[in-house]
Amino acid sequence: MQKVKDEILYHFNAKNGLNHFSLLEHGSIIKTENFNPFRNSYEKGSIDYDQHPIATAKAYWRFTKEYVFEQTRMNINNELPSRWKCLWLTEENNKDYWNKYYTDVEYKLLKLKVTGNIFIADAYWVETEKPIPLEHVGQRAIHYWNGDIFRNGKQEILFEGTAEVIDVVDHFIPSK
Repeated sequence: MQKVKDEILYHFNAKNGLNHFSLLEHGSIIKTENFNPFRNSYEKGSIDYDQHPIATAKAYWRFTKEYVFEQTRMNINNELPSRWKCLWLTEENNKDYWNKYYTDVEYKLLKLKVTGNIFIADAYWVETEKPIPLEHVGQRAIHYWNGDIFRNGKQEILFEGTAEVIDVVDHFIPSK
């Protein structure tokens, strides 16, 4: 974990069934304890759940993984930014990698000035779309929270703190 002050990082602010919040604007201030679309989709529900049973099943597999990752984080180091409360960020040189995940939803790529705590992890350890035994999820979570890099270029930055939107770099609206 690293403390940062006025660090410049980027965030993909997507409008999808997991996000109950409006897309952010230039000048918006984000306090991560109040803003986590992923967690809120389970606490408040998602519009996808009523319309897509398969999407619902996938969402609850994702929830199960995240629960195991959160329990593992608390066992390894409770001070690390929590995936339940964080804002996912990326560095400028990794924007193109993460952009490919947002081809069919409206999003804004935001340039942020952040102050708080960051943890850099390899997203490889989280990416299991199909269910696997929870024992294996736990092993992957240990690698993730130990900061083990499996392959370069897939790093995600977990951030807890306060962020200011200083620029909207891109606003993508998919064609219908």
